[in-house]
Amino acid sequence: MISRPEVAADPEGPRRGGIEGMKQAVCEMIEAGLEHAQGLAALCSLELGESLQRVIQRLLLLLVVVVLALFAYIFLCAAVLLLLALWVGWIGACTIMFVLHLTGCLVAWKFFSRISVSPLLPKTVQELKSDYECLRILIKRNKNS
Repeated sequence: MISRPEVAADPEGPRRGGIEGMKQAVCEMIEAGLEHAQGLAALCSLELGESLQRVIQRLLLLLVVVVLALFAYIFLCAAVLLLLALWVGWIGACTIMFVLHLTGCLVAWKFFSRISVSPLLPKTVQELKSDYECLRILIKRNKNS
């Protein structure tokens, strides 16, 4: 943060000090704006860091699950295909497995199409919207006065 010498606040503001008072008020306003921008940048950085950690953890877990499930699935399909081949022959067994896989894909597609994604940087966006509304109100007041 920017450090500045402590100056006693002038209750009269810029009117009393003339140009120097206005310069001081503008400098204080700029410093406050910079501090606010630094706070928003820090909040954004924290939220991105938290989001990145969650995404990395989920991806690693998903990778482990996919590898384990893939091998289990291959052995399950081979066993089912062998059992079906004894009962309905190789062509019938392959056809049944195809229909089962197609049905599973359609169910998975329906399931994954319902998943919603959480917004990125929600608190930072909320702060920026709040700042925008405050600035819009101030600009309206200044135009009316």
